[in-house]
Amino acid sequence: MIDPERDEITLKTFKKQKVMTVSQLADLLHSSVPTVRNRLRIWQAYTSYNKNGRYYTLPTIPKFDGHGLWKYKGSFFSKHGNLKKTVIQLVKSSPMGLEGSEIGRLLDLTPRSFMSHFRKMDGLCRERFEGRFIYFSDEEAVLLNQKQRLKKALEKRRATVPSATDAVLV
Repeated sequence: MIDPERDEITLKTFKKQKVMTVSQLADLLHSSVPTVRNRLRIWQAYTSYNKNGRYYTLPTIPKFDGHGLWKYKGSFFSKHGNLKKTVIQLVKSSPMGLEGSEIGRLLDLTPRSFMSHFRKMDGLCRERFEGRFIYFSDEEAVLLNQKQRLKKALEKRRATVPSATDAVLV
């Protein structure tokens, strides 16, 4: 059982520091790691999607951007949850699907370090599209809409970009 005064002190420190690890919280609470993890669940803390989920923050602290992401001193958090849930949500909410490099740019992570895990993942559909791999939502209605928008955008771009022959003439 955690002393209520100790709990209050820990929450004040947590709010001040914004991001903490389990071991830091265990020291503050004078408790075991399982007790801290239980406390984090009660507090509905967010877990970082980078650095192996080592960092935590309270739900009142992050100021999420339009994609539901928040970065603080090298620790990255998502209102969608872990990395898997975040990638699925980013892809689903994108109008034309996303390339691995675009996902990496949004998450501020190197795509090579994590995208191989998403090749065959429930929630995602990965397809080669004009020589590039694009990640789409696996929800049929969203998938069809994303593909239609991507095709239209590519057709529009082709109409404005001169052919190789025309470019040489210019």
